Amino acid sequence: MKLYKLLFENINEDDVIKAIFNMLKDKISRTARYITGSNKNIMDLAKSFYDQNKTEWDKILKNATSIEHLGGGAMGNAFNVKTKDKNYILKLEVEDDSYSDFSSKSRATVASTALFSTPKARKTQKTKIAAAVPMIYDQGSMTFREKDTKEIDLKEISWTLMEKFETIEGTAQYALNDLISYIVDEIYNGSSLKDIKNYVKTDDLLKSYIKRLGSSLQLKNNWFSELVTHMQILKKAGIEDFHAGNVGIRRSGGEGTLVFFD
Repeated sequence: MKLYKLLFENINEDDVIKAIFNMLKDKISRTARYITGSNKNIMDLAKSFYDQNKTEWDKILKNATSIEHLGGGAMGNAFNVKTKDKNYILKLEVEDDSYSDFSSKSRATVASTALFSTPKARKTQKTKIAAAVPMIYDQGSMTFREKDTKEIDLKEISWTLMEKFETIEGTAQYALNDLISYIVDEIYNGSSLKDIKNYVKTDDLLKSYIKRLGSSLQLKNNWFSELVTHMQILKKAGIEDFHAGNVGIRRSGGEGTLVFFD
């Protein structure tokens, strides 16, 4: 019976509230600071946030077996959502026009315009940005209102359920960050993909660097060209937060492609 539950039982409310509680303890994120602006007990806030948005949580976690808070940043929070056969990333971010250039609404609009919101659509999508951003499976919004105040303090929080990538860590991440910095300099200096590729051909050290990094991460042979192309596409779309901490690996068989997920 225990094994059956481990394999097939769907997520319960306590699991979700615990994940929200862990998010609210993470005061780095604007999402957490937005909700914890009162003197309430954090667990009470977590339960209240869940109760006020139960319909949305049910939609997000319809087939989920677990949810785990991964961490927060300046713009919001990320969760790992597991189903029986796949993992997803759930992003919660505060809607704020003052951050419009970097907000989840801005990024999600770019992504969903390109991908529509289904894997099948990506295969038939003609625009090149589809390969440069995560698959968006679903999107929506939540709200939060303090129940013990008469003030109008409704807080809008967007959510995005997206493709999860293999992460890059350790020395490989440092090496990739150096390479991304080089590409950024070239792009901002007006270099085309052809210009960059021609320069790489003349620099044996850089060429070897690219080859070794690709081999260590098990990437496709043309991964460097694709990375440059993705960065050029994203820059035109107004997304320019280029560093290795925002890059994951999308696998197709054993080989991978680098994709910016944040």
